Amino acid sequence: MGTRTFGAIAMLVLGGCASYSAPLADRSQPVEKAKVETRFTPGSAEGGIPLGTRYQVQAGDTLYGIAFRFDLNPEGLAAANRIAPFATLKTGQTLVLSEAKPPANPIKASTPKPVMKSVTAKPVVVAPGNWQWQWPVDGRVLGGFSTQQRFSRSVRLKGELGDPVRAAAPGRVVYAGDGLVGLGNLVLIRHDDTWLSAYGHNQSIQVQVNQMVQAGQEIARLGATGTDEPKLHFEIRRNGEPVNPVDVLPSR
Repeated sequence: MGTRTFGAIAMLVLGGCASYSAPLADRSQPVEKAKVETRFTPGSAEGGIPLGTRYQVQAGDTLYGIAFRFDLNPEGLAAANRIAPFATLKTGQTLVLSEAKPPANPIKASTPKPVMKSVTAKPVVVAPGNWQWQWPVDGRVLGGFSTQQRFSRSVRLKGELGDPVRAAAPGRVVYAGDGLVGLGNLVLIRHDDTWLSAYGHNQSIQVQVNQMVQAGQEIARLGATGTDEPKLHFEIRRNGEPVNPVDVLPSR
């Protein structure tokens, strides 16, 4: 092949490459028309997401678990989706990750009557509502509350594998499972319309969703799931917003 012929072929190839562009795949997801705000989830599995994105319910999800995962007010999330806060979710069902003002007469869902288990727990400090706070474990604080990172919006409490983890106040279990990234076996307890507490990294869970518990009742065994050492990740949230647990727990 002559030099001129080879040069002509090369020019054709290079010209073709210069004008070629790979097809773009449409990776967009349907979203609700809502004000866009950044929401962060545990770990970095989802990263920041826009408020209004639709979420597909996974096996084991509860409305309170989803609200906790995406930093939403559970009552507001329920209102935005026109369902009861304790409604049974179906795998594959979609929810809009948004908030709305709860109605004056909240939607109610029928659920099995919870079983109350009596325990003996000494009273501590009076909290908002007709119940009292207490520390979930006796171990010292390994890390204090901070708003800088997702996992620092809590206190991390020292303990030994298998130590009992106790409810910090009476309430209803609204999540019990390992579906939230970075928190291992997690229990969420709703204390009233305002307050919720979270207990992560458990070795095992001793309660079920919709079970009523009293302050001081054992709900889990301390573990190291989702962490590098045995400790309890403990959060308290007011209207969906994390608050410093030390500010509401009794001094010790």
